[in-house]
Amino acid sequence: MSPSRFTPEHIAQCWRQALALWDVQVRLSPPEPHVPFQPDADHANEPLAYIDLARRQVFVHFELLQSMGAADSLLAVLAHEIGHHARFPHTLGWDAELRVVEQRLVPGLKQSLTNLFYDLQVNEVVGRTHAEDLCRVYRGFQRTRGDTPTSPLFFFYLAIYEELWGREPGDLVPPAAMAPMEAQFPGLRAEARMFAQTFYALPNPRLQFLYFCAAFIRYLGKPDELSYVLPLGDDVSQPDVDDWDAALQSGGRWEDVLDEARERG
Repeated sequence: MSPSRFTPEHIAQCWRQALALWDVQVRLSPPEPHVPFQPDADHANEPLAYIDLARRQVFVHFELLQSMGAADSLLAVLAHEIGHHARFPHTLGWDAELRVVEQRLVPGLKQSLTNLFYDLQVNEVVGRTHAEDLCRVYRGFQRTRGDTPTSPLFFFYLAIYEELWGREPGDLVPPAAMAPMEAQFPGLRAEARMFAQTFYALPNPRLQFLYFCAAFIRYLGKPDELSYVLPLGDDVSQPDVDDWDAALQSGGRWEDVLDEARERG
């Protein structure tokens, strides 16, 4: 697909199909082209696509999607963004609540992991019918990075998708990094397999989030130094003051879940 194929008609068709994938009626404006980021913007670290949940507006960097060799993945990218509005996180109040708990579990975390948590949920749904389209995005992103090493966090994240979608090890993670990562983090592949089998089977989202944090903390390094850039990994807008205020009152909702998480180890 050439850049000229990103016509209004083609984008509109992909948009309709992406909305149908979630089988919900959502009031969202049609996608708009990516605009340059200000350094302090909510989405300053998101290279490919994002959704402003307050404005209910999706933006896509069509040129980057083309240069990544993932132009045919537009429908999956749009479905991913709609998934954030439709279900994960659905509201910025829920995002604020998770961020408060996250700081309790991982004090001093420089860049929140909540977006990765939602992406794991969204991509499981989108990947039921468009796994290869999502894989094409992640492969293409790594090609654009050249010789930049893959962080342990991103490596583990991609290994989970390999397990979830039945891909051979090395389909998404850099093959050359597999042995060094396993040496640095013994049992990484087995943990990714266990995560894919366990995470989606947990009975409620709060327990899912605690399990997610418990698994990913191993791959963070120093939390106050963590800063990551990956496609669709920072594509949800930030909570506002009212969202934070409500979140700070929600601590009691977590005590039973924390007790259950401790019992599960």
